[in-house]
Amino acid sequence: MAEENESPLAPYATPSSDPVHQSLEQKEVPLAVIEALGATKITTMICSVAGFIAVGLMLWAAFTAMPYDAPGFAILLLIATVSFFAPYFAFRYSRSVTRVTKSLKEEDLVKALKNQSLFWGYICILACLWGFLMLLALLGAIA
Repeated sequence: MAEENESPLAPYATPSSDPVHQSLEQKEVPLAVIEALGATKITTMICSVAGFIAVGLMLWAAFTAMPYDAPGFAILLLIATVSFFAPYFAFRYSRSVTRVTKSLKEEDLVKALKNQSLFWGYICILACLWGFLMLLALLGAIA
């Protein structure tokens, strides 16, 4: 009978000895990770705000050209729309890093890294698209 109570899966065991409850506990993020993330927080916030300002200037230029039926309106609007998402994802990452540095929770770190992954995934897609367009332009110039 005493052997049953010592089992970690005993019905009246403490939650900390139950493996299911152990996985639900909040884990703290190591201090070195917090310091490394904190160093990127300000930079990403500044870059995202600069990106939002650039998108705003592109939209302003596009809508300024609209009354004159300038063909650049559609192109500027398209570029502004495509350019919006990079600063948006960087801003979300910066906010997530701020949350991690305050809460020290692992789940906040996972959210921050997901936002960082979204940012770099989007940048990678843009780089591939830009490379493809440059290749088309090069082939068009040769032909």
